[in-house]
Amino acid sequence: MRLVDYSYDSDAEADSVVNGSADGTGGLAAGAVGQLDAAAEGSTAAAAAQGSRQQAPLDPETMFMQEVGETFLRCVKERFAEVNAVIELNGLKIAEDRTFADCARYIFTSMMQLCLPAPAWVSSEYRPLFSVDAPDSSTKEGKLTLLARFKQQLTEWGTLLRRFLKSEDDQVELLLTLEEYCSNEGVFEVDEPADEDSETNIPAAATVGGAAFAPVFANLLQLLYDNEVIEEAAITSWAAEKEHADESEKLFLQKSAAFLEWLKTADEEEGEDSSDENDSER
Repeated sequence: MRLVDYSYDSDAEADSVVNGSADGTGGLAAGAVGQLDAAAEGSTAAAAAQGSRQQAPLDPETMFMQEVGETFLRCVKERFAEVNAVIELNGLKIAEDRTFADCARYIFTSMMQLCLPAPAWVSSEYRPLFSVDAPDSSTKEGKLTLLARFKQQLTEWGTLLRRFLKSEDDQVELLLTLEEYCSNEGVFEVDEPADEDSETNIPAAATVGGAAFAPVFANLLQLLYDNEVIEEAAITSWAAEKEHADESEKLFLQKSAAFLEWLKTADEEEGEDSSDENDSER
């Protein structure tokens, strides 16, 4: 490709005789060199800016998230027994002076991340553990695929996750983390992709990290409840807390309305059955 498209100009030729060689090549060469210098400077500046972004130090919370993630992935890759995985993760908790809930938060999101292609921070040795594609969760088939993958993670690592949830407050914190992850907020923020992934033709909505799980938020609640990771009391406390939030923060509460109503109805029916049994015993 030519740097500059020149057209013949007798006045320009006369100027070039004065400023350069008689045939004008000196002036043209100077102009070309100037453009090359400008392009080089621009490239250098862009490279420096890119390097600065890549070398920017991570904040402590992001570092801890990645450390928990890498530790959990090592347990998955090397097929650690649950007791050994607890020892590994508890050692990290002590070393970083963190709480059990802090560890549970990132064990949980690491389980969810395994249902999708690997995030950028994951090292090459652990990338084969991740799913090769991101289901399109705007479709029924995509939702079912995503939920099936997460259910498999719960089957394998649900009891490990429960070991790090020591109280109802810890469980509520896990639900708040689920909201944050599904919203791509905080340490879970990712770069927005183009409208469509050019290589896989997967819709952008299905490739934006945790946001892929947003359409199945209520289903995730039910899976956590059915697998006894989260108790009803914690779900009720979470819902009550969200009732007092701004409308903009009630998105996932609204998505869960049917499930919350089901919980309430099941509770009432259980109470009625218990009352009937007591009456029959009298």
